[in-house]
Parts: sequence; structure tokens; C-alpha cells
Amino acid sequence: MKLNKFSFTDEEFITIVNQISAKEIPMGQQSAPITTMDESIAIERLDSLGIIIFFVWIVELFGIAEDDLTKFMEAEDFTVRAIKVFVMQKATRAYDYATAKEYCERCL
Repeated sequence: MKLNKFSFTDEEFITIVNQISAKEIPMGQQSAPITTMDESIAIERLDSLGIIIFFVWIVELFGIAEDDLTKFMEAEDFTVRAIKVFVMQKATRAYDYATAKEYCERCL
């Protein structure tokens, strides 16, 4: 179901972030799932390529312009909270949680 506004709870957003980042963890490495909004996807989770691919999926899922992503990435604040605020401000597409979760399961 498509919505007009991004409306995930923190817990739902953490689940989506975990689904995406789990696919981008370098082969042979393991990472504990993110459990709080203040955790970063960058620290001991994803390498530089993994971070780029993670954000490719975020902008694709939520319809965010590449220029907006470039500006966000320059700040280098990759906490889940910062990513959620970014998505809330820049998303041109929004889904309910179930649809976004299904998208992540099918497309990643």
C-alpha cells in the first residue's frame, strides 16, 4: 500500500535498515543487528562500498534525489536516527511498513 507520507515507527525503520545492511555486509564478516536509533551503519558494519550500496537502496525505495543523497553523505552522520530524518525530509515515495519490508525481501 502506497502512502502520501513517510510514517515508519523507529522500530520499523530499524528493521528496514537491518534488512538492507545485512545484504551489504562484506563476505566472511558478521555484524550484530542494529537495535537503537543512535547506532551507526558505518562503524564496524559496512565498508565504504557497502555504505554506498545501502544508500542506493534507500534512495530507490523512497524516491530520493541523488543530489540530496550527496549532501547527506557529506555530513558523514550515518546513525539510524539521522538516516530516518533524512528520509522523512526528502522522500518522494512512501509505503506502509509491510510493503517496504516486502520490497526489501524481494529486491535485495
